[in-house]
Amino acid sequence: NYLANHFRPQTEFIGVKITNIFKIEDGLSNILEQVISGCHFKLDKPISSIIEVKNKSSFDQNDFSISEKTLARIVETYKVDFQEFDYDINNLSPLIIR
Repeated sequence: NYLANHFRPQTEFIGVKITNIFKIEDGLSNILEQVISGCHFKLDKPISSIIEVKNKSSFDQNDFSISEKTLARIVETYKVDFQEFDYDINNLSPLIIR
């Protein structure tokens, strides 16, 4: 069951039928614009003017930290994801508890 795939590396979901990879940090508007365009829908105004942001997180990366051991486990588990999706493994050190 592997916790219903919640912690499964994302690269395991990619197959020959996958033509686009979306990153949530690039914004929901960007994702929706590409999906709508791919479906050949036309909108009268930009998607960013239609989407209403509610309950935006006040998350501050500086408020979050983990141990070096935990970070090492994350990097090992998701190493292929970091490589395939072009994330910088070396940029994770600010997350470590000092």
